[in-house]
Amino acid sequence: MERREWTIKFTWIKAHAGNRGNEIADNLAKEATKNKEIMYNKMPKSQIVQQVKQQSIERWQTQLEQTAKGSTTKQFFPDIKERLKKRLQLTPNFTATVTARGKPKPTCTDLQ
Repeated sequence: MERREWTIKFTWIKAHAGNRGNEIADNLAKEATKNKEIMYNKMPKSQIVQQVKQQSIERWQTQLEQTAKGSTTKQFFPDIKERLKKRLQLTPNFTATVTARGKPKPTCTDLQ
């Protein structure tokens, strides 16, 4: 369906009201319950979320590897998956350091 660029919309349809598509779907569902060879495997929402997250990380990693931008940041964080495991306190100095943009401004903690 993606290759044919279909648009899919989910909407409520009143049952048994003569909607041709709904009647076909109803008949197919009834037929499927009688056919013991057809298997329906449910996938938990958490698994779907995990798969989408993994795919996003992979795309992000690919983009990171294919761009010439962000070379300083890549030196600090070459692997997106590992970067996401780290808890970072984002401060202006940290950002200036890893992005190589501007000079970090001294803060009170820097002067101690």
